[in-house]
Amino acid sequence: MISLGGSVVSQEKLLNTAFLRNFSKLIKSETKNNRFIITCGGGYVSKQYVNAASEFTKSNYTKDRIAIATTRMNALLVCASFGEDAVVANGIDSAAELIKHNNVVVLGGIMPGITTDSVAALSAEAADAKLLINVSRVGGIYEEHHKNKVMPKMTYNTLIEYGTRHDQRVARSNFIFDIVACKLAKRAGIKLHFIGMGISDLKKAIADTSHSGTVVS
Repeated sequence: MISLGGSVVSQEKLLNTAFLRNFSKLIKSETKNNRFIITCGGGYVSKQYVNAASEFTKSNYTKDRIAIATTRMNALLVCASFGEDAVVANGIDSAAELIKHNNVVVLGGIMPGITTDSVAALSAEAADAKLLINVSRVGGIYEEHHKNKVMPKMTYNTLIEYGTRHDQRVARSNFIFDIVACKLAKRAGIKLHFIGMGISDLKKAIADTSHSGTVVS
């Protein structure tokens, strides 16, 4: 299970096709022994739309719906990067069913109030995945009092404490993993890998070996 942060795909000055080309190449090479459900966040394009919507409405429900649409656009782009080797799911049950017959399944957001982090955690649980790899521009979870120091290991409970302090539950709030997803991962016993955009770290995370990011278990 892989959760692609929106800012990995959709950045301020570009849609990161160079990363997606390398990402899809690695994932396809790993499908000999693995199958992958990939969720996509909204990134910069989501920020643009949500900010524009704020000029017309105060409704977070409406802004969530708009953000979800951008995650689905990103999911279609990610799927396209695989050529004929991936399919798009329209929900968690759909993803859990499609992964039985496909090596790569991609999806975006599903409903207001539920981030793509939670979609990833629920999809991992539904598909009985043992690992969930979160890929972001951050590259791991940093110590709160040492902002330049990544913690190599963390417990579920500590992650939940971090999430509780930082998850605002509004469109475009920014924490490496939302509180609902943290609790879902803990209840399902899904091991979490938080890494940056380095392809070598992604390969290590897929193999469940050490890397420059953070592992939560």
